[in-house]
Amino acid sequence: VNVFESQTFAVGLERDVTEAVIKELQRSTPLMVVRAGSADSDLVGIITSAEMQRLSLDSQTGLAQELAVQITVDFDWRDRRSGKLLSSRRNFTATDTFVPARQTGERLEVGQTSAAQRLAKELVADLRADW
Repeated sequence: VNVFESQTFAVGLERDVTEAVIKELQRSTPLMVVRAGSADSDLVGIITSAEMQRLSLDSQTGLAQELAVQITVDFDWRDRRSGKLLSSRRNFTATDTFVPARQTGERLEVGQTSAAQRLAKELVADLRADW
């Protein structure tokens, strides 16, 4: 798994997505993640967008109570031995929510990390479907 490239301004998102995908591969598949030079296949991805959407507002203050983070990636999974493309997706998207409201006070990083984890689960499930 190569470090995902990022075309966004979201700081550290490429690290979060890459780490989440590696952990999900290790957790839910028999595949082993090894150094790039010794791998049988490569997963290469680009984060094409990371957006926030306001889901709800506090009726008294007008401040956002719940926000959604949506991450979109393009990825290719290729067999290094044969060069065959095993899976390729464009505009693969996952969304998760967080609550920045005063009582909870979750930071943006919480939303980005949870969206990265959801993306990883859905991406690995998509890879498994192509086996």
